[in-house]
Amino acid sequence: MLEDVDRFPHEYDDHQRIVLEVKKAKADLDHRIHDQKFAIEVRDLPEDYWSEYGDEFERPYCTDGSSSSSKAAVETECLRLYCKGLISEELVKNAKVAVARIGVAICGPW
Repeated sequence: MLEDVDRFPHEYDDHQRIVLEVKKAKADLDHRIHDQKFAIEVRDLPEDYWSEYGDEFERPYCTDGSSSSSKAAVETECLRLYCKGLISEELVKNAKVAVARIGVAICGPW
């Protein structure tokens, strides 16, 4: 029985680490799901949208969570993601090739 009492703090610490890692994994998965949905949405936008609105398309990623304090305050973080893609024809080794470029900026809260 004394072995169980001695082992309890270590097992409790391990449990706390596991809970923290699961929370991190869930948050990462949520972020990846958001990014995938956004990428599909950008891919499926009609060409006339881009000519009319240009770069004015965004889906900020927001997370909601509660702090560990007893007041259970809600903490929100919003990020802005800006994308720009270009396609051009260039001469490479005496051959015309299509070259695509993409720029991405992730802006945090101010």
